[in-house]
Amino acid sequence: MDASTGIHHLTQAVVLSQVPDQQALYVMQRNGEALAYPVQVLFPGPCDGLRIKQPALPGRGTLGVIAFLNCDTRSGIWLGAIAPSLTDAISSPADSPFLDYESHWSGYWRALDETGSTTTTWPDGTQAIVGSGFSPTKHVQDASGKRVSVPRTAADYPTPPSPLAMTINHKSGASVEITAAGAVNLTTAAGQAATITANSGIVQIDSSGNVSITSPGTIHAKAPAISLDDGGTTQAVLLAAFQTWVQGHVHGGVTSGGANTGTPTTSPPGNSQTGIVRAQ
Repeated sequence: MDASTGIHHLTQAVVLSQVPDQQALYVMQRNGEALAYPVQVLFPGPCDGLRIKQPALPGRGTLGVIAFLNCDTRSGIWLGAIAPSLTDAISSPADSPFLDYESHWSGYWRALDETGSTTTTWPDGTQAIVGSGFSPTKHVQDASGKRVSVPRTAADYPTPPSPLAMTINHKSGASVEITAAGAVNLTTAAGQAATITANSGIVQIDSSGNVSITSPGTIHAKAPAISLDDGGTTQAVLLAAFQTWVQGHVHGGVTSGGANTGTPTTSPPGNSQTGIVRAQ
C-alpha cells in the first residue's frame, strides 16, 4: 500500500461489466469498493497500430488481479484472472505443465499437448486432429466437497448448432468447401488443373477442362446405366469401323415378313473390336 494515497499497488477485483471498444473492464475490489474508472486489460505481446494479440474479455463475476500504475485509480491494469473456487474450466488430464488449452463459451476449444498433437473442436462437433486426439477436462466439487477433475462434455455449453459449413479460400482463387449438408466442392484457380494421385493412378482435370484418367491397373465403371454424351452422335459409342459394318453388313437365310432372320454373312472387321474396353 502507498502510504500517501492509501491505495494498494496490487489488489483482487471482480468484473462488473465490460467496455469492449476500449478492451477495458469495470471492476469491484474485494473490499466492496467499485472503481469509477475502467481498468485496461494487459495485452500479451505487442500492441500498436498493426499488431496485437487480443484475448476475450473476462465476463461478469470473474475474479482477477489488478495493478494501479503510480497508485492512481485512473490507471488500473487487469493483469489476469484466477480460479475463484473449486469449480473451474482448467484442463490437465495428464497433469502436463506443457498443455496449451483454450475453451470458449460457445463450445469451441483447442488443445496443443507436449507431443505436438493438436485438436480443434467447433461448436457443432466438427474436429480437426493432428496426431493424437485430446479429451478436455474441468474441475468440479463432488458431494463430499472435494475438488475433482471430470471430462468436459457438450452439455456444459449451449445447445450445439446444426452442422457448420467450412471453407478454405486461397488468394489465387482456389477453394475447398464442405457444405452444411456434407457436400465437398473443390474449385481451382482459373487456368489451373485439379489432380488426384494415388499408387501411380492419376485423375486430372486440366486447364482446358479435359479429364484424364491414368492407371497402371484396371479402370472399373459399374452402374445401372452409363451415358456417354458428345452431342447425341452414335460415334460416341461405336468405333468407326464397327459402325460401318453395322450399316453395310448383309444376312443370309430365310426372309420372314420382310426381315432377314439369318446370321450375317459378313464378319465384323478386326479393328472394330477391343479386349480392353468391355462390358461384363
